[in-house]
Amino acid sequence: MTANLKQSIDPNVFVDRLQAALSSMEIHNQAWRIRDTGTMIERHFHFADFRSGFAFMAHMALFSEHLDHHPSWTQDYKNLLITLQTHDLGGLSELDLQWAVEAERLYKGSGADVNV
Repeated sequence: MTANLKQSIDPNVFVDRLQAALSSMEIHNQAWRIRDTGTMIERHFHFADFRSGFAFMAHMALFSEHLDHHPSWTQDYKNLLITLQTHDLGGLSELDLQWAVEAERLYKGSGADVNV
């Protein structure tokens, strides 16, 4: 992994960059929330059923392996809670940004209401 992907990003800059990336994909939501005094982000996803939530997780698991960057997540039937943080830094990095953007791209493509 290149060093610039693991450089710490200020939480305010992170949110601005995430919103810009999502806007470019025509996703307009504020669903990702800064948590733990700016060291992590969190998002709740809601799916039509267990199967579609699990399919989303399977895709994102492969993407996580590709990035060598893994979320903390919990699935409860049709609901998924994801927390992202670059543990090595104790904060947010480009890896978290890439992961969140891919998750939103996939979620939008699933036909789900991305503004939840």
